[in-house]
Amino acid sequence: MYLAEIAPKSIRGGVGALFQLTLISGVVISFVFGFDSLLGNAKYWPCLFSVPLVFGVIQCFVLPFCVESPRFLLTNEGRLSCEFALRQIRPNNYDVGTEVDEIMAENDQQGEIKSPKWSEFIFDKTLSKPLLLAVVITVSQQFCGINSLTVYSTPLFDAALPQSITADDPELANYIVVGSGLVSFAFTALSVFLVDRIGRKRSHLIGLSGMAVCMFISAFLLSDLEIDDSQACHGIKISGSFANYSLIGLLLLYIAFFGIGPAAVPWLITPELFNGNSRSRGVSLVTTINWLCNFTVVFGFLPLQNLICGWVFLIFFILTVCCIVFLYFKLPEVRGGDAIAVIATNIQRL
Repeated sequence: MYLAEIAPKSIRGGVGALFQLTLISGVVISFVFGFDSLLGNAKYWPCLFSVPLVFGVIQCFVLPFCVESPRFLLTNEGRLSCEFALRQIRPNNYDVGTEVDEIMAENDQQGEIKSPKWSEFIFDKTLSKPLLLAVVITVSQQFCGINSLTVYSTPLFDAALPQSITADDPELANYIVVGSGLVSFAFTALSVFLVDRIGRKRSHLIGLSGMAVCMFISAFLLSDLEIDDSQACHGIKISGSFANYSLIGLLLLYIAFFGIGPAAVPWLITPELFNGNSRSRGVSLVTTINWLCNFTVVFGFLPLQNLICGWVFLIFFILTVCCIVFLYFKLPEVRGGDAIAVIATNIQRL
């Protein structure tokens, strides 16, 4: 939300996508330090868990020097405070007065009056409609199953590799996991430049559609793979190393499609769905739902995988397709700097 409120409207989508890019960077670093030869062993794992503390301390010292949100200042302290904040984060020859006028026009268009009560997000249609749209977007991000692959990537890739190869190099699956993180980083970086050009809706739906295809095929390839020795999977038996490598390729392609849109779009479009006075509470609600969905996927994946093996990806496929259909008809297309204005105009389509 903060990034969306400080970014110039022409690059608001790309700046918002940087949040996910930094998150992926942290994931890749954790994959690397998680090797047994580094910190991922019985002796040094407490050091690995202490690394986020270092970045947390740095953030505590840096945040006080960050400028307050100009939109927040305009609403709560007035125009002069907003202009002062904008001058600190815009070029010297930039016309901050014009941007303040645009923010005020957006606020007038969205009919800002006062900060809404929590109950109004359910009973007030002007708030419940954008909330529904934001919830479906965030559900599509989580129930596409990406975090099941992130959390259980090593056993999944280990099961997908031919046993003759894993016997020679037990850490090969870990190298593929790091490779998957780099794939995610590369395509999320690509989305930073694409999201304002091709639009939030198109980026998100392209990513979800590609993931759905990969999930559908992977469900059959994984249906007979036993990740746990105690499992007895009775899926479709596909023999040969070609099937193994095809599965690995599909999983990497699945991660790439996630980076194109679903990785970043939910985070950057959610603040744009709500007006200034409802934005903080709206984003808080959606973020809470996002983490609840994350929790459900991460802790529900393993029991489901133990029960129905690779067919669990069909559940993700069905949920993803449902989200694609809903968003195709209900989510207005926005690109470039007109996101807030376009969404405010078209939100009644729901």
